[in-house]
Amino acid sequence: MEAMMKMLFSVALICLSSLCFHLYNVLWLKPERLRKKLRNQGINGPPPSFLTGNVSEMMRIKSTVLMSPKESSCLTHDFTPAMFPHLEQWRKDYGQNFMHATGNAQHLYVGDPNLVKEISLCNSWDLGKSSYLNKDVEPLFGHGVIRSNGQIWADQRKIIAPEFFIDKVKGMMGLMVDSALPLLRLWEDRIEREGGIAEIKVDEDIRNFSADVISKACFGSSYTKGEEIFSKLRQLLRAISRTGLLVNIPALRYLPTKNNREAWKLEKDIKTLILNVVNERKQQSVAEKDLLQMILEGAYADHLGQETANRFVVDNCKNIYIAGHETVASVATWTLMLLASHPEWQARARAEVLHVCEGRVPDPDMLHKMKILTMVIQETLRLFPPAILLIREAFKEMKFGDIDVPKGVNLWISISTMHRIPEIWGPDANEFKPERFEHGIFGACKLPQVYIPFGMGPRTCLGQKFAMVELKIVLSLILSKFTFTLSPNYKHSPAFKLFIEPEHGMHLLTMMKIMLFSVALICLSSLCFHVYNILWLKPERLRKKLRNQGIKGPPPSFLTGNVSDMMKIKSTVVKSPKKSSCFTDDYIPQLFPHLQQWRKDYGQIFMYATGNVQHVCVGDPSLVKEISLCNTWDLGKPSYLNKELGPLFGLGITRSNREIWAHQRKIIAPEFFIDKVKGMVGLMVESALPVLRSWEDGIEREGGVANIRVDEDLRNLSADVISKACFGSSYTKGKQIFSKLRELIRAMSKTGLLVKTPALRFVPTKNNREIWKLEKEIRKLILNVVDERKQESVAEKDLLQMILEGAYADHIGQETANNFIVDNCKNIYVAGHETVASVATWALMLLATHPEWQARARAEVLLHVDRGRVPDADVLHKMKILTMVIQETLRLVPPTTLVAREALEEMKFKDINIPKGVNLWIPIPTMHRIPEIWGSDADEFNPERFAHGIFRACKLPQVYVPFGIGPRTCLGQKFAMYVSAEDLKKIIFHDKSNVIKPVKSSVIKVGRSRHVNTALKRRFAPLGSNPGANSFEYPSGVRKTVRAEEEEEDEYERQRTRVGQRGTRGNTRGSTGNKRGTAEDTRETSGNSRKHA
Repeated sequence: MEAMMKMLFSVALICLSSLCFHLYNVLWLKPERLRKKLRNQGINGPPPSFLTGNVSEMMRIKSTVLMSPKESSCLTHDFTPAMFPHLEQWRKDYGQNFMHATGNAQHLYVGDPNLVKEISLCNSWDLGKSSYLNKDVEPLFGHGVIRSNGQIWADQRKIIAPEFFIDKVKGMMGLMVDSALPLLRLWEDRIEREGGIAEIKVDEDIRNFSADVISKACFGSSYTKGEEIFSKLRQLLRAISRTGLLVNIPALRYLPTKNNREAWKLEKDIKTLILNVVNERKQQSVAEKDLLQMILEGAYADHLGQETANRFVVDNCKNIYIAGHETVASVATWTLMLLASHPEWQARARAEVLHVCEGRVPDPDMLHKMKILTMVIQETLRLFPPAILLIREAFKEMKFGDIDVPKGVNLWISISTMHRIPEIWGPDANEFKPERFEHGIFGACKLPQVYIPFGMGPRTCLGQKFAMVELKIVLSLILSKFTFTLSPNYKHSPAFKLFIEPEHGMHLLTMMKIMLFSVALICLSSLCFHVYNILWLKPERLRKKLRNQGIKGPPPSFLTGNVSDMMKIKSTVVKSPKKSSCFTDDYIPQLFPHLQQWRKDYGQIFMYATGNVQHVCVGDPSLVKEISLCNTWDLGKPSYLNKELGPLFGLGITRSNREIWAHQRKIIAPEFFIDKVKGMVGLMVESALPVLRSWEDGIEREGGVANIRVDEDLRNLSADVISKACFGSSYTKGKQIFSKLRELIRAMSKTGLLVKTPALRFVPTKNNREIWKLEKEIRKLILNVVDERKQESVAEKDLLQMILEGAYADHIGQETANNFIVDNCKNIYVAGHETVASVATWALMLLATHPEWQARARAEVLLHVDRGRVPDADVLHKMKILTMVIQETLRLVPPTTLVAREALEEMKFKDINIPKGVNLWIPIPTMHRIPEIWGSDADEFNPERFAHGIFRACKLPQVYVPFGIGPRTCLGQKFAMYVSAEDLKKIIFHDKSNVIKPVKSSVIKVGRSRHVNTALKRRFAPLGSNPGANSFEYPSGVRKTVRAEEEEEDEYERQRTRVGQRGTRGNTRGSTGNKRGTAEDTRETSGNSRKHA
């Protein structure tokens, strides 16, 4: 017996020892192993205690903060230090990324924005919701779609997600309006009872409205019972929030405390109420179409078993309530507070609502037009996100950046901290500035992946579209009825109760809109000051900063800036007689005489203004060089021009900035790589042949010589090329689109594109109405082609298909995707069509006026292209003389005359500080004609200067900028060069060759017509039939010289990086000598040719 007792005692001791070791392993050894792995990577944190981790230190730091007096009462200050002071303290002590523990749960706080970006892009199921939190909030969420993981979450998401697609959400707008109307009547009655103004605790009323909406959406006709369920859920939420939701102290939730007993009782009551509704619903003969029915069908479709199905239904009903009710109530409350404290934005949002709705109930189209209200909501979500922390657990070892995250570690991301980083959001990150979202989330900050009010990655909130629609409806109805200000009784104290809520409620002084003359007067005064600040004070501050650096300019006028001076100077030049008719004369004095005048008066660098936009004209070549070498995103396209040119370019690749531009460039640039461009040579040839045939027919009809206006034909040729490249088999519809775009360009060129007069583009003039009409028609035509393309079974390989794939790859929403497609199709047309047509036209004019270069270029082509053979990419590459001609044309007559850039942040170039918001203007033709850089013949047509490429053509190659500067250099420049070369080759060197002579050349105007009337004389004998009589073929000796010259040029290109070596310089001089010899031979050949012609 004694032996038996000893054995039992031994077994019990072993079991107890094993249990103790297991607990010690769970509570200390396992977390310590995780901490060791993190410490080995340089991640530190506060030392934890046994059982509680760092909870005691968290409490100590928080108590210290609560006892200290509050220094600021700013309504939009960062509340994170007050709410989670321990995180802020540890962040200062241990860096952006640090570790800490709550109980035996180990956490890694992530404060590095780039690491947050990488985490947000992770789609793996191995990164899920924290298991320790799932246990703590189980009475509230269970294993519903919000807290579940892996396959369970995926199955639930598959069932629930379709009910929150935008089409379904639009169908719920009626019930949202029905729920909002009682709220409005309640406030109206209170205001009338209290004599025109009432103090209303709006957060409770907004919460009741939101509960009513989600009750009707979830329970349909049973929504009164749904309200009872949600009332119990609200009590359960309060009970659970009294405990430390983010603190994990083992077994604390199992203790029968008063709070825990209340939570257990409420959990049972809620389950009973939901299952009662479910049983009643099962007995109905006709199934309702609501969220509850969808959950029921999903629960019982997979034969899960009664208990599992019941738990599925109960958990997801609770999840939908918490996510769909509390989120909307929280955001709407904070939005009203921010509008109440910023009357100018309240006035702007109200004006927009009244203009869009015109007294009617909002519909989907109206909500889509409420841009200002959308900006206000997005800024509220930035400053007061409904959830303050985003927590994910690594279910297996993962790697983000240089950090290996061990299995079991929880990643903590402070949403409010990410939303307020000055380096990402700017120095005004803590201020309420909805205008930052004017161009959407991608234009609001430098790293859009850190804007995460609805979560991140695949676990992003399913109901965010539902929430945005509900918010817009309730806020638009409130704004249309009431004006409100903050009550003196309001105490700004955001509190964490699972969501961010006002601790003492949201008290607003609310008034009927028609009774508020005094408030309206205040709002009007604020608005007037805001307008005066934008139109005068802000530009004057920029001018003062420039004046302090010695930069001068003409004094501006209020509203118009220097526009009146520009018009006056231009009218003087127009009236004065033209002194020269030289084809290559500098036309800048005719196009922009004000720039020339101010340059003489104020120096190479001067400032001026158009409207409230401030410009600096840069005429110093060394400064232009430095600007051209700037690769930062902070130097972008001018925002005011983006607005003026919106109908033509939208936010496509040629006008967008920063992340939006980089995203579009990543998609579009590969299509213009040299290999892709070479593949398009065939369609370029195909498009050129009909033009040649029409010219041949015209020459034959006119008896051998015909006057042809070539610019229109070249424009049609270029449009045909870009139509086929962009739209593939749909290119006939593409040509229709481009025809409309051409009309739009003409309509917009009637206005001063480079002149900003505030609000002028909104005035419904005849020209503006035509622009708006054409913009709508073009959008409709492009989207029709897109819809047809989507229905095709086999995807074409053209530019449109590439744009489509890029638009829909990132799930950016239908409307945003449509804008992306439409804007970039227009951008590709304008950039790819107009540029090529312009360069080809001017090249023909210059060749027509310089027959010796026409002869040299023709001889080169005949040398490389056999009769009847279509040139390929390799042949085009060998045409050095033709390349020189095109490069010289681009120098003398670049497709665009001005490079405009805006400093999106304060920048420095050489000794000049450029304030944020200033636009830099660089006149390209002026840079291309500076004698000190290009030589004394800078105004003459001399392609010889490009014999050894751009780097030897001038003393400062960075000022040769026909395709733009820096990272914003035209993506399609190789495409343009190939098309121009092919057009010129086919036109001038066709089998039945043409001699071109000028008839006249019109004066170039802004948005200029490039009319070049050219006399074409056809040679009736085919080339090669009698070389001595009527061909431009080089003699064999000259051919050898040309070949030797090409070999030397190829060698030069290979050795260009070693151009400073003595041997290379010698080769270069020899090559130059050969060039001179070739030029003399060519002149002789040209003279003979002119005699034969």
